Amino acid sequence: MTLEFSRIEEQIVRQLPEILPAANNYWKQEGRPGDDCGAYIFFEGMFATYVIILLHLPPSKERNRLLIRVYELLDLMLTSNDNNVHDLGYIGLLEGREAWFLRQSEPFLGIAAQKELDTWRSGWRTEILNSNLSPADEIIDLYDVRSIIAKELTCDLSIIPGRAYIPCKENAT
Repeated sequence: MTLEFSRIEEQIVRQLPEILPAANNYWKQEGRPGDDCGAYIFFEGMFATYVIILLHLPPSKERNRLLIRVYELLDLMLTSNDNNVHDLGYIGLLEGREAWFLRQSEPFLGIAAQKELDTWRSGWRTEILNSNLSPADEIIDLYDVRSIIAKELTCDLSIIPGRAYIPCKENAT
């Protein structure tokens, strides 16, 4: 599949159809692709939240299957001929992440992701060996990603880390 930045939101959902409900929530709140704030907000606000939550969960066959698919998509993005797609993948999911994130991601990182990290964060392998596995930030779920994960893992929503935050709409009077 050839990824194009102008269609990346829909292409991500096509590759990972389980995230469609969260994408629909994003598009309902933020606007459809082209009318929203852009692919970076979609990718970091919705998609990266999906990945972060999965990385917080204990390993399981289903959780690992979902992460394998995520990181296959990331490698596809990182090897894209469209530099904007490449940059979105690297900046949106890898750049500036804490060592715990990289340590949890490491078993799933493909060749392209490892190469990018080796190029732009050369000490990442040593850094993750010495890292604390405790994440620093609280997870705020704006697009009901947690419900998707609970459904995919067939578990109760209460065990999925993070907090849902649904923006209030003022009632017209």
